[in-house]
Amino acid sequence: MITSLSGRFLATVELHLGYVDTEEADIYVLIDGSTSISPVAFGDIKIFLKEVIKMFNIGPNKVRFGAVQFSDNGRLEFELHEYSKRDDLEMAIDNIRQIYGNTYIGEALTVMQPLFKKAREQRAGRVPCHLIVLTDGESHDSVKEPAERLRSEMVNIYAIGVKDANEAQLHEIAGSKSRTFFVQEFDSLKTIKNEIVQVIHSGEACKEMTADIMFLVDSSGSIGPDNFSKMKNFMKELVNKSDISADRVQVGVVQFSGIKKEEFQLDRYSSKTDIFSAIDSMSLIGENTLTGSALTFVSDYFKPPKGARLAVKKFLILITDGEAQDEVKSPARALRDQDVIIYSVGVFNANKPQLEEISGKPELVFYVENFDILKHTEDEIIFGICKPHEEFKRLERLDVVFVIDGSGSVSPLQYQAMKDFIIALVKKSDVAPDRVQFGAVKYSDEPETFFYLNTYTAKSEIVEAIQNDRSKGGSTYTAKAIDYSEALFAKDHGGRKSKGVPQVLIVITDGESHDAAQLGDTAKRLRDNGIIIYAVGIEGANPAELLAMAGSEDKYYYVDTFEGLKNTSIAISEKICDDSKPASQAIGKQGSFLKLKLLDPTTEDFHCLNG
Repeated sequence: MITSLSGRFLATVELHLGYVDTEEADIYVLIDGSTSISPVAFGDIKIFLKEVIKMFNIGPNKVRFGAVQFSDNGRLEFELHEYSKRDDLEMAIDNIRQIYGNTYIGEALTVMQPLFKKAREQRAGRVPCHLIVLTDGESHDSVKEPAERLRSEMVNIYAIGVKDANEAQLHEIAGSKSRTFFVQEFDSLKTIKNEIVQVIHSGEACKEMTADIMFLVDSSGSIGPDNFSKMKNFMKELVNKSDISADRVQVGVVQFSGIKKEEFQLDRYSSKTDIFSAIDSMSLIGENTLTGSALTFVSDYFKPPKGARLAVKKFLILITDGEAQDEVKSPARALRDQDVIIYSVGVFNANKPQLEEISGKPELVFYVENFDILKHTEDEIIFGICKPHEEFKRLERLDVVFVIDGSGSVSPLQYQAMKDFIIALVKKSDVAPDRVQFGAVKYSDEPETFFYLNTYTAKSEIVEAIQNDRSKGGSTYTAKAIDYSEALFAKDHGGRKSKGVPQVLIVITDGESHDAAQLGDTAKRLRDNGIIIYAVGIEGANPAELLAMAGSEDKYYYVDTFEGLKNTSIAISEKICDDSKPASQAIGKQGSFLKLKLLDPTTEDFHCLNG
């Protein structure tokens, strides 16, 4: 039976309080109703489905569920749009009656194609599609071709096998071992619930991921050829789950024992195929385990001469099976001081306290008893890399209005950078009428409403509107635009000030305002009315004007280039999150940004955890 290794407190919080609230997805379950499944076992399947549904935020603009049962043929139980409330979905699942018959999974997969086509048409293909297949037997027809067709249409398939299910067929259905699950009994399905949901979420978390990832691989004599091969498979699986390209995820590998050996640096390969070939060609070195020396050696690989990129998150994944024979604490700290996040994966004889010294945090350390279990850490590591613990903040229960400089001084390329910045903030938020709402004003000579707080109720709709927008041209009249923006916080336009929801204005500009004399008084009036103002200036913006808008130095940001905006979105989201919470919840300081801590792990009052 596959068991989850994710029993860390933070990972549990992410699943139950973070990611469940933020996902948009269309999920079908395809369940085996053949004669080999007893009525009691079929009941266990329905219990499992209801438990999975509880881990998602159900709604027409959030996560939708549908169900198909199969035996000799596929039978549609209910479509994605039929039930938009969790209670109704649970009742619909309870009402599913077993159809009995033989096991034809290939035919059932074919039935799914038009259903997913309809789903894409309903939501304009904006949300991810997932299919969870659950079976206890071997299919009487071929599953490979229909499964490949679904995956080619961007459907992520997860295969769950029980008892006599054919493992090779499960792999053909899912297309990846990491999306294949197996349990011996139907009542054990509940034990893999968290793992399946985490795999689904980790895939979504990684869609926009950019990272430089170096593997530091123990190649000492204690490893042996067989285990060395398993380490290589582990690396390839992690690579396979990443979006490899020159502008997304880069990967490099260094081996070590008594000596260090570069296999390839970060910018050497830009395709998974080339990386797989390079990993396959690695040979075991042998000798002893000098991990500290290897940590010092690998530090150069996070610098531009070795292919590393500026302003991109950097990760080191150390894999070792033994205790280091040299000092590790200082070289590891030096790496972390360079903002390198270190994951330590220890096998069998690895020294756990030493691994914690290297990573600096116990949640970044993974320990397994043997190399065969390595694969069970893959999803949790990728999950952490895609959404590092430092960024687990989410904007919740806010009214946010953007004031966007669309003047002639902003080129189309620069305007796109501004849009990317706004989209990044939107994607960090839980968009819904009772959670985070966004509105926007565009301005140059005159301001105009782009959209109100209550215009869009789904994250994907806001993103689409922003992506399709074009700049206005003209001059820069920022004070006039700020004055105009106050009306967007009115109750008629979706403002919730009367309900105690924080009101936030984010002004983004690249130039000096032609009405600068009115800027300070106008901004102060909004601030006096309870609207928090953040000012973001680019290149030609006047820092004095930014300060006049924001009212304090901790609420204005200045970047030298439009490209620098991408790194500002994280800082601003953290600051907004902290400013919108009661002071008693914000403790500790790092830089100028307060970090929110979970005061009581038994409560669910943790509203700034991102997913």
